[in-house]
Amino acid sequence: MFKKPFNFIKEKIKKNQWLYSKLHDSQQKLYLQKQGILKQEINIYQLLLRIEFILQLLIILLVLVIITFTFRQARFFSVYLLTETLRLMLVWIGLTLVDKVGDFAIDYYLNRWAKQGEINNPTSNRYTLRVNTYSITLKQATTALFIILGIYLTIWIFGLNVSILAGAGVFAIAIAFLSRNLLEDMLNGILILSSDRYAIGDVVDVGNGMAGLVEDINLFVTSLRNLDGQVIAIPNSKISTVINNTKNWSRVNFAIRIAWNEDIDKAMDIMIEVANQMESEPEWGEKFLAPAEVLGVDEVSNQGILIRLLIRTKTMEQWAIGRELRLRVKKAFDQAGISLGIPYQKIMVINSTDNNDEQSSFYVTPEQDQ
Repeated sequence: MFKKPFNFIKEKIKKNQWLYSKLHDSQQKLYLQKQGILKQEINIYQLLLRIEFILQLLIILLVLVIITFTFRQARFFSVYLLTETLRLMLVWIGLTLVDKVGDFAIDYYLNRWAKQGEINNPTSNRYTLRVNTYSITLKQATTALFIILGIYLTIWIFGLNVSILAGAGVFAIAIAFLSRNLLEDMLNGILILSSDRYAIGDVVDVGNGMAGLVEDINLFVTSLRNLDGQVIAIPNSKISTVINNTKNWSRVNFAIRIAWNEDIDKAMDIMIEVANQMESEPEWGEKFLAPAEVLGVDEVSNQGILIRLLIRTKTMEQWAIGRELRLRVKKAFDQAGISLGIPYQKIMVINSTDNNDEQSSFYVTPEQDQ
């Protein structure tokens, strides 16, 4: 009942570019706001889970303290164990709180940066994708640092020689950095993230038959999921050339070949008419960023005449629009009696006589199935 009035209002808003840009901008801001609230809720939930895990370990240690306290010969050890347990509790809970405060800060400043970016470029979703990518990577890095620090403090609390431990740690870090593959992965991962080659949610092609949706990325590995549902884990050092199909905007590159004897202008008019009809429909029109553009005759060969049409679309929408456009153009060509291109071959036959050479030629087309 309310569908037609709603579509009418939506079309009027879209025709007014200023109102449409304001509406799109408000939608992006609302999405970022909801995303920020969801991330904060996830941070709180993870904090509670981590504190619960630490408390479970501490309860086990306290049970051991109580058990050892019941034996007179081991009471001195139970007092020592109780003291160290309390210190460990303070250390790990403190590190957990600091880590999660860092996560809150990361999400806050990334969302603030993304909102500012959306104001400068309201038609792009790059900032939203980059926030998701940077948030995960930075949180993983800070959590790893705090875990290493916690292990270091735990060993120090139990009275081991810190200088020996520090020397072993420096040696381990040196060995890790001397690993060529690990270093290359990390450096290329930093370049990928800083230059915004791609982010989580992009559809990319990195060559060698490896393409798909970016599901995860960190400093060392990028994970893609292809159309078969397979996850491809690629070391960042192996990624050099990247084809990003969904950065800022996308495009339908539609080409169709018609027969030699068909009316080219009529075919191009039909293609434009079909594309314009799709743009006027609410279901498809909101996915268009610009009207369709026919480039004209792109190729002339024995197979027919190639006509190319381009449509600039929102990211991730080019495949759906392309499939629908091909279906409608094929149906429109069938209704208009325009046949598609078929390879032609010219065969020449020369009959040689004593006084005269007769030459004849004719065209042969592939036989069609009856």
